[in-house]
Formats: sequence, structure tokens, C-alpha cells
Amino acid sequence: MARSHGADVDPAIGHLEQALAVMPDGHDQLAELLSLLSRAHAYQYIRRGALSDLDTAIQVAQRAVTAAGDGHPQRHTYLADLALHEHARFEHSGALVDLTDAIHHFGSAIAVMRPDDPDRPVHMTEQGMAYQRKFDHSGQAADLERAIDLGEQAIATASESHSEWPRMLARLSSAYRKRFRFTGTAEDLDQAFNLAKRAADAVDDTSLDKVTCLLTLSNAHMARFDRNGSPADLDQVIDLGEHVLVEIEHPDADWAVVAANLCSAYWKRFDRGGVAADLDRGIALGEAAVAQTPDSAANKGSYLAHLGAIYQARYSRFHEVTDLDRAIHHTKFAVEITPQSHYTRPGYMSDLAGLHHRRYRRSKRQADLDMASDLVEQALALSSPNDPERARYLSNLSIFHTTRFDLLHADADLNRATALARQALSAAPHDHPHRAIYADALAGAYQAQLDASTQTVSQHQLRTLARDVSEATTSFPVHRIKAATSVGLLAAAMGEYATATEMLDTAVTLLPSAVPRETSWSDQEHRLGAQTGLVGEAVAAHCATNDVRGAVEIAELGRGILLAAQLDSRTDLTDLEEAEPKLASAFQHVRAQLNTIDDGPTGSPQSTVTLRRRLWTEYDDLLAQIRGRPGFTRFLLPPRFNDLRTAATGGAVLLVNASEKRGDAIIIHADADPELVPLPELTLAAVRSRGAYLLSATATGDSDLVTVLPEILSWLWDTAVHPILDALAQTGDSPLRIWWMPLGLLNLFPLHAAGHPDEPGALDRLVSSYTSTLRTLTYARARPPSTERHQLVVALDRTPGLANLVGTAIEAAALQAQHPDIPPLINETATATGVLTALPRSTWVHLACHASTNATAPSQGGVHLHDRVLRLSEVSRLHLKHAELAYLSACSTADGGIRHADESLHLASAFQLAGFRHVIASLWPLKDRLAAVAARAFYERLPDKPTADHSAAAMREVTLMLRDRYRARADVWAPLIHTGP
Repeated sequence: MARSHGADVDPAIGHLEQALAVMPDGHDQLAELLSLLSRAHAYQYIRRGALSDLDTAIQVAQRAVTAAGDGHPQRHTYLADLALHEHARFEHSGALVDLTDAIHHFGSAIAVMRPDDPDRPVHMTEQGMAYQRKFDHSGQAADLERAIDLGEQAIATASESHSEWPRMLARLSSAYRKRFRFTGTAEDLDQAFNLAKRAADAVDDTSLDKVTCLLTLSNAHMARFDRNGSPADLDQVIDLGEHVLVEIEHPDADWAVVAANLCSAYWKRFDRGGVAADLDRGIALGEAAVAQTPDSAANKGSYLAHLGAIYQARYSRFHEVTDLDRAIHHTKFAVEITPQSHYTRPGYMSDLAGLHHRRYRRSKRQADLDMASDLVEQALALSSPNDPERARYLSNLSIFHTTRFDLLHADADLNRATALARQALSAAPHDHPHRAIYADALAGAYQAQLDASTQTVSQHQLRTLARDVSEATTSFPVHRIKAATSVGLLAAAMGEYATATEMLDTAVTLLPSAVPRETSWSDQEHRLGAQTGLVGEAVAAHCATNDVRGAVEIAELGRGILLAAQLDSRTDLTDLEEAEPKLASAFQHVRAQLNTIDDGPTGSPQSTVTLRRRLWTEYDDLLAQIRGRPGFTRFLLPPRFNDLRTAATGGAVLLVNASEKRGDAIIIHADADPELVPLPELTLAAVRSRGAYLLSATATGDSDLVTVLPEILSWLWDTAVHPILDALAQTGDSPLRIWWMPLGLLNLFPLHAAGHPDEPGALDRLVSSYTSTLRTLTYARARPPSTERHQLVVALDRTPGLANLVGTAIEAAALQAQHPDIPPLINETATATGVLTALPRSTWVHLACHASTNATAPSQGGVHLHDRVLRLSEVSRLHLKHAELAYLSACSTADGGIRHADESLHLASAFQLAGFRHVIASLWPLKDRLAAVAARAFYERLPDKPTADHSAAAMREVTLMLRDRYRARADVWAPLIHTGP
């Protein structure tokens, strides 16, 4: 039914009813007046949404048809009006009898029209649309074929200048899109898209059909995204939908259609990119669409399914059980109100099955697992053999049977899981965007077979699966990473390390592409946190094949991804400015804009994401242009190993790794090949258990640390540090200069302090520092040493809401007395604005205050100042040109937690990224009185120079001093570490 923005038609209805009341039966204008009254009630329905208006419109239209008789010249018009109203009532109530009547009356109208009547193709188009809706409910291909036939006849007989031409194209596009959804024929999708594009191009901006045409184009983009996985199509869906929302009134029925489509688009874009702001916008639109749509409406099921899907996505992001409950509620309702024969019902049932499976994984209630399996079995039974979604149903059922095998250990479940996963892969086209998901399910079934020793997995099966993953290039990066990781781990478990290396390298290489650049660090951290342990397994696979250099390169590529992106934003552009000044200027401008957008701007999160997305598109375009210029082909590409090895100048960098199957260290020299040191006693299981002990002890307090640390330090010495020292070939009594580069959970441990109680250990033989990657160490080395010392002291012995730190006042006073050139920021003056303003004027900074970490979003941790927390993400954005030393005398300033261990996101790395060549930090909280003692001793041992290049040696001396004083208290002398050259 056409949309109307007209004024209230109550007066018109009143006048028409008065005229009809005095008009005798048989009057030659009776049918015309009845038709006008019918249309007025229909327009009133559009304005108010009251079904009673539509009921009246149909009754009056029926009277008009009767009054016109068989030979009336406008009989086709009255029949078509009646059909339109009946179709509208079907959309409102879902009563199929109305749809059947509409098809019949459209046919009757067409039958009495002249072949050249300009309204004939219009009525054919509307009858075709009614057949489309009948197909939606019946699933009968004949109905859809009839719709396409009518649509093709309509555009074949109508002129392109016809006022309804864009609408005809849009309706036919919809029919082809549905046939694609039913059969999976690519030609139908192409035809649907081309017709939709022609409709959108042809429609006038003032036409009431503009919304229909833009919505049809949006749907075509969505179908193309679902098939090909192109993010550009999904962005177009959202751009078109948001544009259409501005064009129409909120209560309009079209508003609900657009809002529901946008809900689905935002869900899918979150699934691909991981931007949490997409979830919030999508849920708001989905809730509004569902709320204003009656349960009897034909589209209500799809709106509910979209809303359930996006709540499920938010559950996967934040793990709030209320979101999972909402997802199940809405999806279950969608299944209940969708007719058994409707072609979308199997998809809703499969969605609901997936939600029950999620709830099983949370609650371990077998009833949910049973329900999941039953639902997807029903979905398969209802779906047609050519249903493009059939592969998804098969894959889901495979996953459920694998889960059931884990629970009940019945071989039949595992056999069925494997068979179903193979069927899913066979059913999916080679370029389908979900193919990586289906390959991951098969890898899971194979892994379960291997773990249970029930069946073997052949080399041929493994290599075939690896090829499937490698060729799944249209799948989302996050799904490709998961599938490649699963196959890589399977290969490693089988001892097929060449395949393991190939697959795990693929996963690591894809990591940067899975990070949503356009959003805040918290979204980026979440995506990377899901891949914990991946880099370590890839390194282990390289070590298993004795590819030591490859191990170092893959470790460098996959760790510190967010830090590397920040380093890219500081790349010196001098060479580019000399060769290509215009490109350099444009690139610098875009880069500066990206660096100045805060994570929490005054605008909405959605507008910030949109701005960032636009800037990143400009950035990528400029980057491609730069790399096309002579001499700049490797501009901002990851550094090669030979460029990075210089980080070890003056000593050695020690990469330490523990994986499921093996432990290794790699000694990296500036002037020799890297050296592999197998660590057979360093197992990931032991790292996990001791990491849990350490984290628990640091959380509960001193007494637990006193108990736990001696055993941990002894274990570190025996399994890792001592074998590494044996391989270092130390000569003479002078301690060796080394930089620890631990991977994964090993970041939690004080490797520099390893050793048995009362015996010489790492402290006695090494001057230790830490680095997250070779690149960050190279970055710190490349910065020029400071030529002046401008000391900033920030100290809070009283912080609102936190315990007093008495020792900080003494700590600050002693340092300020020696270096009074910059006014100190003490207590009330130590505000975030004050610190951020003072830092660029300082070369040395000492912070004595509380600090906090955030296990799920490390970038939200920071130092507690008088007015607020100065976040890690704020510090990392600074670009301090002359920064030399930052001493972070605060709690856990080098603790990046478990989930994001490979990103090394903590205050120490943030200050180094901001520009400080040297950073002193702590792995766990240290009593403020002892922290003051350590700080004073550290500064006393530094030469009176503006540079701090003696920092690592000075910190070692301080640690040795504290160990001598508190020999039984490793919690006192082991936490302080140095980062830098």
C-alpha cells in the first residue's frame, strides 16, 4: 500500500459518508464515491495503524466493486484498490485468506484491462508482490516463479517514464533476491542487485516510492554481503538505512522495516568488526521495531529474530546472562509466530538451537544441549535441499554432537559430528563467507577424535582441511583466524609441524586485520584477547622444525599489535616529505586526526566510529599511493628480522615461550644467528598453574606472596633461566646485559629474579631489562638521549576514596629537593590536566601514587590522580620528544594481566610509547614505605647526568640491596623492573 503524509482525512470521510447517505442505489457515481471513501479509510489506517480503519476500507471497497458491475469502465481500479487493502490487512494480521483474496482480485483487475492501459503493469507488479508474500509462507517455488513472471511482464510493457517504474524494478528485485535465498543461484543475486540499483537511480527524491527503492537497494546489498562477505556492502546497508530513517516518520510502518533491517546490519557488522557501538545502536533500533509492530504482522518474526541475534552478539561480547536470556526469548517467539511452511522458519530454529547451546556451555544443563540438537534436526527436516543456509544447519548440528561427545563420550556422537561437518563443507560454495566457520567445526571434530584416540586423522584429511581454510578468503578475518588456529593445533598434535606452521602463521598474520581500527582500545583489546596463546603455539611450531628465525619473526608480528599501530603513527616522515611533499602533508594530516580522536568524545560513540572509519579509509588510500612511489614500497610494513636484530646491541634479547607441547628460549644476537635453547621442563600447564598462584597471591596480600614466590623463583630457575644462562656462554665475572622478551603468560613472572633461596641466581649473573617486542626496544634505542634534566614529581599521599600512602610524601620531598626546577604536583594539584600539561615540559618524571589495572580492558587502567584516573590509553597517545626516564612508583605498573599478555598493555609500555627511553615499573604492589626506599636508592645510584642509560644497572643494584636486607621476602625485592635500552 502506498505511503501517505497527508493531513487528517476525518473531514473527508465525513463528507463522503453524508453524500453516500443520500445517494440512491444504482446512481452512476455510487461506485466512484465508495472508492474514494475506501481510499480515505485506507489512508487513515496508514496514519493511525488501527486495523478497524482497514476493515472498513475493505468493506467499502467490496461495495464499490459490487456497485460498479461487470461492465463499469473503472471496475479494474476498484478491484485493484480492494486487492491493495486486502494485502495490507494480511501484512497487519498475517491472515493468509486476505493474501489469497488479494491475488484473486489483482488477477480479476488485470483480466478486464486493455493491454495498453498504463495501470496494467502496476497491478501486475502488485500481484507479483502478493505472490512473493505467499511464497514466504508456502515455500512453494511456483509462487515465486509466478511473481518473477509478473514482474518481468510489467517492466517489459511499461515505459521507463512511467511514474511507477522505480517501484516495478524494486518489486522485481525483491523477487529475484528471494529466489537467490531459496536456490543460491548467483545470477539471481546479480539480477536482484542490478534491478535495485536501477530503481534507486530512477526514483525521484520527492517520490513516496523513494523509501521503497532505497530499502530494496539496502536489502540487495545485505544479500550480497551475506553471500560474499564484502564489508563495503554492509556499510552501504547501514548508510542507506540511516538515510531512510531520516526521511520517514517514526510511527510509519516503513520505519519499523528499516529499523529492523538496520538492527540486523549492525549485528553483522559487529560480528565482522567487533565494534561495540554497533551493538548499542542495533539493539535500540531492533527494540523499537519490535515494540511498534503487532504480533500478527507478517514481518514480526524476522524483527524478533534480528533482535535475538544482536542480543546474542552482545552476550558474546560482555557475557551478561540477561542478554542471553533476551536472545532466547525473542528468537523463541520468532519461531512460535512463524508459520511451519515459511522459508525463514528453519533459520530461526537453527538460531534458537545455537542459543541453547550457548546456554549449555554456561550452565552445563543437558536439557539445553538436547534442545539445541532437536531444534536443528527439525530445521534440517524443514529446509529444502537447495537452501543456501543448509550448510549452516549441518555445521551447527556437528558442533552440538561434538559437545555431546565431550559430555557423554559416546562414539556415535563423534562419528556423526565428523560426518555432518564434512557435509557442511561440501554443501557450502568455495567462496562462501561462512566456509571458515564450517572448517573450524570439522577441525573440532577431528581434534576430539584425536584426543579420544577413537579414530585417527589421516595426513590427507589434515591437508585437505588446511587447504579449505587457506582458500576461505571471503570469510571474516576473525573466523579465518579461529579456523586456522584450530587446524594448526590439530596438526601440531599430530606431529605435522609443517602444516602446523603454515596454519598458525596464517592465523597470526591475520591478527591485525581482525582488530577494529575505527573504535576504542577496549574493542580492539577484546578481539585480540580472544587469541591468547596463539603466538606462543606458532613460535613453538617453528621451533619444532628448527626454524628459529621464523619463530622470532612470527613472535614479532603477532605481539604488541596495538603498540605497533601506535608506533606506526609516530613514524618519521622526513624522507617522504623530501620526495613527495604533498603526499606527506596529506598523510600527516589524516594521521594527526586519528591520533587526536579520544576514546570518549563529546559526540556519540556511533558518530566517533563513523568518523574514524572515514579517516582510516583515507589513510589506507594514501598509504597505497605512498607504497606505489619509488623507494617507499616497504613504507610502514613490518620491519624485517635483519632490521630488528640491532635491538640486541650490547647484549642479547631472550625470547622465552611455553606452549602445549614444548618450551623454548631463543637467544637473539645483534651480530649472529638466533640460537634455539629447548626448555623441555617449561610446560604451559605449569605456567598456567603458577601464574594463577601468583595472581591470587598478589591479590590477597603479602603473606601469600611470601609463601608462593620462593617456589616460583626456583621453578623459573630450573625450567628456564638456568638452561638459558648455560647457553649464553658467559665469560668473566661481569654480569651479562640482557633483555627478557617473555611470551604469553610468562609476562607475569619475574624472570630477572629467578633462583633458589640463598643461592646465586639470575640477579648475580645478569643486568636485566624487559621488552614487549624487538620493535619497541628498537624504538627506544632510536630516540636521542636527553641533554637536560627537567624533573617532574607527581605524588599523592592522599587520594580520594583510596588508602593513604604515607611514604610517597617522603619520596617526593627528597627528589624535589635535589631537582626543584619544575613545580611538583602534590595531592590536590596532581590532576589529570595538570599532569598532561606538565609532561611535555619534563624529561624525567616520578609518579608516586595509586595505580590500577583492568583485566578485561587494560587500556582503561591507569594512575589514580586527585580528580580522576589518567588512563593508559591517554598516556600512550602522547608524543614526548625529549622524554628520558619515567619512574612509576605505583602498584602493578608492569602488569598486563592474563587475557592480553601478548599485547603487553600496561603503564610501563604506555610511558615508553609516549616517548620515555627508560621506564621503571613494578610487577605487583609494593608497600609505599619500601617503594620510597627503593626509589631513593635508585636515584642515588644514577650518575648526575641528564641521561638515564645506567638505569638497568642501577635497578639491579637496588634489587640486590633489597635482597640482602629482606632475603626471605622476595615480594619486597623481586617486583621492580626496567624497560628500555
